[in-house]
This record gives sequence, structure tokens and C-alpha cells, in this order.
Amino acid sequence: VMHALVTYGLPAVVVAVAGLYFITKARGGKPKRTKPLEQVEIPKFTYEGLQQDETQKELFLQWMNTEGFTVLTLNEELQELVELYWALTRKFFSKPTDYKVQYKGKPKYKDDIFEGKRQVNKGYLTVQEKEFLKLCLDDPSQTLPEDIEGLEKTFCSLCEGMEEIMKFLYTTIASSMDTASQKPVHDKEAMDVVLDCVRQGSSVSMINYHPIRNSEARTVDNRDAPTEKTHFPSSTHYDTGFLTMIMCSNVPALQVQDRTTGGWFMPEKLCEAKKDCFVIIGKKMEQFASFNNPESKLFKATLHRVMMPYNLQRNSLLYFQDVPQ
Repeated sequence: VMHALVTYGLPAVVVAVAGLYFITKARGGKPKRTKPLEQVEIPKFTYEGLQQDETQKELFLQWMNTEGFTVLTLNEELQELVELYWALTRKFFSKPTDYKVQYKGKPKYKDDIFEGKRQVNKGYLTVQEKEFLKLCLDDPSQTLPEDIEGLEKTFCSLCEGMEEIMKFLYTTIASSMDTASQKPVHDKEAMDVVLDCVRQGSSVSMINYHPIRNSEARTVDNRDAPTEKTHFPSSTHYDTGFLTMIMCSNVPALQVQDRTTGGWFMPEKLCEAKKDCFVIIGKKMEQFASFNNPESKLFKATLHRVMMPYNLQRNSLLYFQDVPQ
């Protein structure tokens, strides 16, 4: 069965909903998909379209709530920034280790309470076969390489553009009404806190996955066991923030769990690298909910993992939307 992405830019999208979800009526009249994601036309949205078209916005909300992810195409300006930042961070990762470790993040606390327990989760990080450059728009302790021309300026412009889109998507979801409780997903107080603090808690990460051979693959706690053809450099997990934007890579690897079949689906295979992205849901979207009606179960976190073939290098660019801990 061929996968398909359908770009919606017209109100006539409502006509496609039945074909999109292969809908049957579940309890309470809610739509329920009956076929695996591999056999479903995946809608593709744009930020501009979601701002202008209420029908698109309703489909976006339905897809996020039901499937836990959506695909967006960025505008040309952001696509160019993604391409440039991708190239600049590759220059950074190509530097010697002694150079890169200068840009490790500084601890939030001065005591040694976390000594030996966890890395500082910002700046330059290494985790087994991965290395990260995780930067924040509002972090006075952060230092960026000055000898990689344009890195700081490009990062700031890119992060601001991603932040704008993600705040809009958060507001769209948080202000939508839960029919069971007749309350918004997040009340005004919670939304105000998130929107006021999101710049301090959010970050952009570029991840560099080093290629490994089959003989080098190891079983790691909290990860799927490596197979003859693939390994899992990231655990199967939920993100801890509100929403995560993941730029589609030229090496597809990130999978989301199909909520109908329990299998795995790779949105990146349907996307154009560095031009399309997909958005998934983190734990705080539900934790901040203004109701606890068990029948609501709205906007639950998206279970996902990274599955890679051996001997391939991959870069991945992500925007994590969160508030300070």
C-alpha cells in the first residue's frame, strides 16, 4: 500500500475526512480509525493555513488528539534557516572533542547534589553514540562558538521562528474545548504561565548520530534490542514538555506508535527533508489539563523511538517546548 501525504489548503478538506480516517463511530459518536497508519492518507498542514482556515484547524486538532502527531511544511524563510543551521552545526560537530567540550552547559545549581547522577541537559552533550548541541534563546550562562560565522545569528532567527509556530499550536490545542467537561484543555492561568515562561524552558537541539556497525551494537536498558539490520540509539519514550517539533531528516529514523495497531510508523519517510516537520505531544500537555475526567483522555503524549540502519550517520533538528523546571 502506498503512503500518501495530502496537503490541505481549502475548506473542502472536510470532504476528505471520511477517506482520511476510514471513520467508524465509536462510543459517544467520536471518530475512530480502523486501518493502520500505513494505509491512511496523512494530512500536511502549514502554519499560515492553520491561522487562516478554521476547517484546517479543526482537522489539526482531531489528528493531534487521535494520532498524536501532525506534519507541517515550513515556509521558505524557515526552510532556508533550517538548511543553514544544519550546515553550521555540522561544522561544529566536525571539530575536535577538546574544542566541543568547551561548550558544555553549566550546572543550574552550584552544589554537587547531581554529581554522578545526570548530565547538565544543555549545551554540548554526549550520550553513547550520539552528541547534541542543545541551545536556548534565554540562558545567560550559555556560550556559543564565535569562530563559526553566523551560528549565533542563525540559531536565534531559527529558534524565534519555531517558537512562534509552536506557541500558536500550543494555544490552538490548549484553548480547544473538551466536550465531556465543557472546559478548555488548559485554563487561562495555565496558558498564561506557559506562554510567559516558554522561552526560558524551551530549546533547539541538533543531534548527531554516529554510524555504528552491527558488531558494535549493544543491548542498552530502556531501549529496544538491536536486530540484524537496525539498532535503536534512542529509547522508546514520551517527551516531558508540551509539544516537540522534529525536522524531517534526510535519514528517516524516528517512529511514532500507531495507536490503533500498536505497531510503528515513520512519518519522515513521507516528508521532504529540511522542509517538512512533524509535531508530537509531550507529557505536560495532559499534566496541565484543567479537568481530570477519565472519559476525556485528550492530547495524550506520543510514544516514539529512533530506529536506524547500521553504518549510517544521521542529523536531527528538534524544538522542545517546555517551561523551566
